Amino acid sequence: MKNLLFILMLAIPFGTFSQEFPDKSNRLVNDYSNTLSASELNVLEDLLVKYERESSVQIAIVVMKTLEGYPIDDYAFQLGEKWGIGSGETDNGALIIVSMEERKMWIATGYGLEATLTDAMSKRIIENEMKPRFRSNDYAGGLAAASNAIIQVTRGEYQGNGAGAAEGKNPPLGSFVFIL
Repeated sequence: MKNLLFILMLAIPFGTFSQEFPDKSNRLVNDYSNTLSASELNVLEDLLVKYERESSVQIAIVVMKTLEGYPIDDYAFQLGEKWGIGSGETDNGALIIVSMEERKMWIATGYGLEATLTDAMSKRIIENEMKPRFRSNDYAGGLAAASNAIIQVTRGEYQGNGAGAAEGKNPPLGSFVFIL
């Protein structure tokens, strides 16, 4: 039985598990699902281009129709690497990615932003800024709110509204007491 399983594994071409990524675009906002209107794309693009000029921090948005079951976090990091989001020297980029069919979203950060735009902060932005707007089908509003929150985070200004903790979704960090 083990031999049959081994032979089957060898017979499966390795390319079956590879993921196709879109070619690098000359835009920061790319909608491969046709979810956003042309004017919404342009407003988001203008916001991100302006901030990149001011700060050198590059924020990109990618909206996909589907990732065909590929894990969104891995897809985001690989796409960010392929496209070279953020400055090559400082790796100070962030990618907001949304998969419409899977109803998933993720914020991937380059090494240069990890100290500021932490995983916890990215989750807060998704929970407080993106999800509420996406639930009411305001995708452009959710992406704009997330972009503005990332801009505020990189400037040291974002606090979030605390809705996640207030709704009982995320306990406050200091709420666990260990008694020995």
